[in-house]
Amino acid sequence: MASPVSTIESEAMDATDTNEYPVDPDDGSWFPATRRHKPKTATNSAPELLPAENQVTPRPPPLPVDEVKVIFRQRGGLRLSEWAHHVLACAICMTAGMPGETVNKLLFRIQAERNIAIASTPDETITTKLQAVTALHLGSQRYEMEAYVAPTDNSCRGVIIGPKKNTSPTELLDNIYAPDAEVWQARMMGSTNTVLITFAGLQVPRYVYYYHAEYRCYNHRPRKQV
Repeated sequence: MASPVSTIESEAMDATDTNEYPVDPDDGSWFPATRRHKPKTATNSAPELLPAENQVTPRPPPLPVDEVKVIFRQRGGLRLSEWAHHVLACAICMTAGMPGETVNKLLFRIQAERNIAIASTPDETITTKLQAVTALHLGSQRYEMEAYVAPTDNSCRGVIIGPKKNTSPTELLDNIYAPDAEVWQARMMGSTNTVLITFAGLQVPRYVYYYHAEYRCYNHRPRKQV
């Protein structure tokens, strides 16, 4: 396939391939076939840097490893990224019944991609109050929330299926028993009838008891974020 001819080349062909030659070669209509070069001008300006596409946002520094991490997960359509971080922190502390100066003792972080908030604190009393948060009032809206402590390195998690939806963590903890493991936490997973249980140690028991009824316990495999 022939390559396309540029406009300049087309004009040159039109000028040289015509059959209309001048009658007298000395009549001044002829001109030397020389090419004029424009002088190159040196420049020291650096090339313009275009914003890189798909830039990876740098990860924030890790939270203190020796502190308790309380996770806040919304259950009422709240988009945490639409609110200023300090507004969310103050709303959580106010709902938990903590004075304003307590905010300075906490580290708050919003993970927009997972739509969760994390509060890090070394204080067990503050941890207990934060776990009691079940809703946030932002503007004129009330949003249901779920608060729980993130598992530590010396723990493991399993799931059982069957308990009633929306059972409170307190009721679950009071009535779940495992003969071979200590139960640290228990909560319902969203609006399902699946219970997520955190055990001390690194071995998930095969069976647990809820209201003295035996339930098969399975290893919890969290979904990977894509």
